[in-house]
Amino acid sequence: MSLLMRILKYLALPFFFLIVYFAVTLIPNSSAQREGQESSDPPLKRIKIMEVAPQPFEETILIPGVVEAYEDVNIGAGIPGIVEEVYVKEGDRVKKGQELFQIDLRSRQARLEDAKAAHELAQKSLERKKTLRNRGDITIQEYDEAVARELQAAAIMRSLEVEVSLGHIFAPMEGIIDAIDADAGEYMHEGSQLARLLSIDKIKIVVGIPERHADAVASEKTAKVHLQALNEIRSAELERIAFEANPQTNTFEATLILENKDHRIRPGMIIRAELVVKRVQDALLIPLEALVKRETGMVVFVVTDGEAAARPVEMGAFQKQFVEIVAGLQPYEKIVLIGQQDLSDGQAVDVVESVPMPRTLGEEGLQ
Repeated sequence: MSLLMRILKYLALPFFFLIVYFAVTLIPNSSAQREGQESSDPPLKRIKIMEVAPQPFEETILIPGVVEAYEDVNIGAGIPGIVEEVYVKEGDRVKKGQELFQIDLRSRQARLEDAKAAHELAQKSLERKKTLRNRGDITIQEYDEAVARELQAAAIMRSLEVEVSLGHIFAPMEGIIDAIDADAGEYMHEGSQLARLLSIDKIKIVVGIPERHADAVASEKTAKVHLQALNEIRSAELERIAFEANPQTNTFEATLILENKDHRIRPGMIIRAELVVKRVQDALLIPLEALVKRETGMVVFVVTDGEAAARPVEMGAFQKQFVEIVAGLQPYEKIVLIGQQDLSDGQAVDVVESVPMPRTLGEEGLQ
């Protein structure tokens, strides 16, 4: 082999390897391509779902209020005088008509006895004048004067009888003596307060209803009362709702009546009144945790044929951990309850659990 041929051979070998290298790099790698294509697809998401079933729903509002006695009476002195007897003490339960106090009546009793004697004398005088008048022995004027004296004596006697009766102070109703403001021997002016009497077999609660709920509340007959001090919930009757709003609060005054035979509810206790403002027979309720916030608003992911679809929804009333959906969902659709936060629209999903909707959610779960 000539020298020229050997030189060409040695020069051609590097070029050959270079050409082979470039050829190999240009050949497509099908397995890597497949991996790249698979990696561009979202991974299969494991989720929990819940079927949304229509059910009864009540939207309620909670309004604070204070317990008041059903009747609250300040008992006053009917006549001025010294308190002679106090027959009750604070905390006593009294019956209607039971005597509570007595004002010193000795001077009035004496005047009443004089008035009775004067009236009796005037009556006898009138009888004599009547006999004489029938015989024509006295004038009509003399007879009329006797009639007037009898009437005047009767009026004085009745006035003193009223005064004496006012010296005995009786309970105007059944109730509990909450406070006594007079002691035996103390002088009281007419109208001065002697005691405070409360009727609490029933109690009264007054709350202010916002104007937007006034019509709805007015159509209701009952309400729930949350008694925080007793850790109880009792049913109350809606007695009335005012037609005119309070100008200071722009609310309508509503009165609730609550039975209190055990007297455990006391005036002054703080309560919360739960009032129904809307009833829906076939509402769609979902847990708040199922909602996902997007730039365009709230969405819920609905699962169909193994894929999750983002569904914009319109919300209604909120009750604790649930919300009413008024648009965007259909009955018996399956929504993603867990795993929805990082879902994308149209992503394939793997349902690992289906959570049942509580059957009494609208009646008990939202209380």
